[in-house]
Amino acid sequence: MVPFGKTTVLAEIIDHEQDRVISPKTVIFTYTFIYQYKDENGKLYKTRKNVSSATYDMYKDSKFIPIKYRNRFPYDTFIDNHSIREFFSPIFTVPTFIFAFIAYFIYFFIKKYIEVWGIPFMRTQE
Repeated sequence: MVPFGKTTVLAEIIDHEQDRVISPKTVIFTYTFIYQYKDENGKLYKTRKNVSSATYDMYKDSKFIPIKYRNRFPYDTFIDNHSIREFFSPIFTVPTFIFAFIAYFIYFFIKKYIEVWGIPFMRTQE
């Protein structure tokens, strides 16, 4: 995150939610914080933010959470990560692994296509 044009504050956690959606193939957990904070001018903002499981576990029993917000658009907030676990937690989720598998699958088939048929616009007549 670019450090310019942002302000760091402690936001008061008003509520937190943990939702679970069960489908035949997977279970998806969604973790949400509802918090409020004041900007430099004292104006109060209330925001709802989905967070990773690591961030939720770290702050669910806390009264405050450190956040950053854009000076020009105060509703655009970011949780100020303080641990490696918070940083890597969103990366190792089920959708991320599905996208990685699909990307590898596409790469594999394109590579196999080029081995068998060659690159279409570079093919020569024999």
